Amino acid sequence: MNKQIKVKKRKKLKSKKPRPKVPKTPNTPRKPKKKSKHRPSIKPDPDRPYHAPGQRLPKPFKPKRSSKSGYKPPACKELVGTPQYLDCWLAENPTVADAIIWEPAPGFPSAQLLAWPNWTITMKAQLRQAWVDARAWYANGMTNFPGTYVEDPPPNQDYAADGAPYFRTVFDAQTQAWPLYLAHVAHSLAAEIGGWVPWTIRTYSKEELEHLFSGFLMFRHDTNDGGAWDSDLPGGYVLGGSQSLEKVTPSHPTFTYPFLNQNNLISSTALDTIARVLDWCRWNLAHFLGSPSPQNAEYHWQYRGAAPMRRIIEGTLLLDPQYAGSFPTPQHWTAGCWGTSGFLRSLLRSVNIPVIPRVSGCGHTVPYFITVERYLSHGDDPYNSLAKTNYPASQLLIDGATFQSWFPFDPNDPQNPTNKATACQNVGRRVIELAIWHFSDTLLNYYCADVANNLDHASGQVFALFAPYGYTVSQLEATNLWQRLAAEAQAQSKC
Repeated sequence: MNKQIKVKKRKKLKSKKPRPKVPKTPNTPRKPKKKSKHRPSIKPDPDRPYHAPGQRLPKPFKPKRSSKSGYKPPACKELVGTPQYLDCWLAENPTVADAIIWEPAPGFPSAQLLAWPNWTITMKAQLRQAWVDARAWYANGMTNFPGTYVEDPPPNQDYAADGAPYFRTVFDAQTQAWPLYLAHVAHSLAAEIGGWVPWTIRTYSKEELEHLFSGFLMFRHDTNDGGAWDSDLPGGYVLGGSQSLEKVTPSHPTFTYPFLNQNNLISSTALDTIARVLDWCRWNLAHFLGSPSPQNAEYHWQYRGAAPMRRIIEGTLLLDPQYAGSFPTPQHWTAGCWGTSGFLRSLLRSVNIPVIPRVSGCGHTVPYFITVERYLSHGDDPYNSLAKTNYPASQLLIDGATFQSWFPFDPNDPQNPTNKATACQNVGRRVIELAIWHFSDTLLNYYCADVANNLDHASGQVFALFAPYGYTVSQLEATNLWQRLAAEAQAQSKC
């Protein structure tokens, strides 16, 4: 009896007392422990949380919205492949829907500006069909567009006679402006929904979206008040939008998107795509000659209106008699910094990259690539002869802080003379900065001319390029500019 009690007591004590560790001899094989693939490290890794053996791993975090185009909202899953998918997608992305704005004719039984949610049944049906047509065109290898054809360039409905103080492009409402607008909106939505570009518009701000989708920023309806938006065509739509941002007569996106695609200008990022387009501009665009007038527009683009996108890309002959024989082949003429900013705006819209022309200084403009927060220091920078050299076109871009310091603007004092003087001095500054280190043929030719004329550094054409931007001879000599120019000129047998 006592033995049994003692045994029970021992067992009870044994269960409380930890078993002593018996050292294993080398001849005793250690039983391998089952290793967990997710054992905690010395320093916790938030991307690989610890879990007990046998416990199910937590699912990796996935953002609700991806950073790429082609996202399919779960709520619209059952509508995939139907025209109604567009309505569902816009309902799931209300910021995009609210940016699709059209200015109807006066007297329209609704608000002056209509966003997509307030469009009529007919208007929505037309956009839905334009979206279906864009997708069919893309699926067919970007051929055989089944939608509404708009002549390119569209005939200008507001012909400006010689000597007119200004010229502009005016569209007929039903056969030109509305079909073109629908085509651009439908194409952008098809590119986003179909994943035609690597970035997404779903993360864009209200301002960024409106510069892609708002018809009010593209066209203004005839105001019939004798002002800037009073068209000679009753009920017409004036190219330019509420802020005069459009300076190029647009082409249909079935022309601009294939141009970008075929020339390998669409990259994996929006920033690199912009750089590739700027590089195309560097080696192709040419600044128009003379003053902006109806006759000069006719000479350059054979079009009395804003320079047509198609004719800039395809090239035209300069028909001005005073330049007869000077340009025997078609050139890609652009209407200066205003025209180039408008060209980039209209062209990059087809890959969902919004561009905002901004007035910089002394009446010049620069394109603002808002989604990547980059600017040019002048719309003419890409084809400036000093930029025609071997550095990547991405180096032409400046960030927002640099832009603000070069082109200061105080909305409370817009005529501030100090700010205006600073802005004027910095127009095109980025090209000058780069020219110190990257030599174009133009700069080398100036250097050789200075040498031939026995000019010292302060008197030569080389220094004359840099002096207006505040550089001194000593600053440039500190970079060994002239020694490096001499070596490069000799290497290229220039002089």
